[in-house]
Amino acid sequence: MGTEGFFTWEAIATFAGACSATAIITQGLKLLTDKLPMHVPPRLISYIIAVLLLCAATFFTGSSSVESYILCFVNGCAVALASNGTYELASDITRQLKGDKNEDNT
Repeated sequence: MGTEGFFTWEAIATFAGACSATAIITQGLKLLTDKLPMHVPPRLISYIIAVLLLCAATFFTGSSSVESYILCFVNGCAVALASNGTYELASDITRQLKGDKNEDNT
């Protein structure tokens, strides 16, 4: 793994890297999709982002095969669930530290 940037394709190809990138991009896009007239579930957004990131990382790291791309769709489920769970845990902890008892229904 190189040191030329915070996120490299090799880093995103790992589970932790894919979860981090998915969570960051999902939260950024969630702000934009909240302005749309139709509701787009954040969990669907995070799954699509996870699959796209994993497919791109597979392509750019040179490990392209049909099996690898099929695994991207399966691994996308695990990455999306983990990134959503991590975000919900972090926001729960933040809410408890602030003393706010309101639930975030995202």
